[in-house]
Amino acid sequence: METKEDSIAGVIKEMYGIASELSISRDKETKVLGMQLRKLIEQLEQKIG
Repeated sequence: METKEDSIAGVIKEMYGIASELSISRDKETKVLGMQLRKLIEQLEQKIG
């Protein structure tokens, strides 16, 4: 059975995947959004420890 921590880790991994996809876009604004999302994910990880 998956634990709460495993579920959170899975969601964060998916979010990093989305940020990566945005970051490789040809559109400059989309790249910026991808980088901003990545920074927000990192902040979230720090908050939840």
